[in-house]
Amino acid sequence: MTQTEPLENPARELYSAKAEAARQEVSFWLFRERWVSRARLVTFFAGLATGWLAFGSRQLEAIWILPPAALFVALLVIHDRYIRKRDRAERVLDFYERGLSRLNDTWAGHGNSGEAYNPEGHPYANDLDLFGEGSLFELLCTARTRAGQAVLAKWLLEPCSSHQVLERQEAVRELTPRLSLREELWLIGSEIQSSAPEARLDAWAKAPLHFTSRLVSAIALCLTGLTAAAVAGWIWSGIGLIPLFAALAIQTAFGLALRSRVSSVLAEAESPGHELILLSHLLALIETESVQSTRLLDLQTALRADGAPPSKRISELRRLLDLLDAP
Repeated sequence: MTQTEPLENPARELYSAKAEAARQEVSFWLFRERWVSRARLVTFFAGLATGWLAFGSRQLEAIWILPPAALFVALLVIHDRYIRKRDRAERVLDFYERGLSRLNDTWAGHGNSGEAYNPEGHPYANDLDLFGEGSLFELLCTARTRAGQAVLAKWLLEPCSSHQVLERQEAVRELTPRLSLREELWLIGSEIQSSAPEARLDAWAKAPLHFTSRLVSAIALCLTGLTAAAVAGWIWSGIGLIPLFAALAIQTAFGLALRSRVSSVLAEAESPGHELILLSHLLALIETESVQSTRLLDLQTALRADGAPPSKRISELRRLLDLLDAP
């Protein structure tokens, strides 16, 4: 065995097997994706030919255009599903290839160097190669968000108590065999990173409230009830349209008075929608994981500090945002 040949260990064997399985899955879905793409093309031309025979030469009934059209739509759905499956397999493969790169000592220059977190004049950061290409930060960092990267940099730059060190080591030992959990966190984290949500979510969450008065909500509720009562009176009591028109006029005037503030709230709420879904999935994964170490239990307790789990509250908020698009 040469000096540069990596020693075999169970972790490398496991990651190699997982990477090979992911590579085969990528090929599996890519093969089917290509065949469905070709089938879509054939179906498209078959539809064109059927359309010409039905509407051009009148040799077929118009109803014959429906089978190729329906098949084309079905192939669109199947093709999209195969693309998503292949994309997920590629991200799984990326996870295990990055792990193998670290195990084989070929990771230098392929990760996040953390150079942005390297402070000038730090007493030991440069001496210990904490940041930069081939640094300790690049070796350790698998964080997909800037917030996570900043926490790791802070841990490397600032000393902590021996008690904290022991708690972190205990948590690491507990998480080490949980490969599936790390894989799922990577998959969700890759989507969060691709959407770059942190600045938007942070700014949106910290933005000042536009409606702080309960009086506004009470007036809106009363006007809605008044309009509903006017509609009911017109239908069942024969009171005429004048009360209904009056109620609609008052409600319209109230809406116009709040239009600028409402439009601003709705515009700001559109952007974080996708990020909220990802964040909810990420938190749900962390909240439901069974843990024993003190550090991990404290983190889960902090998430549940205000009653309902954050993932549930975020899901409820997301449902409220979806109602904005309801017809």
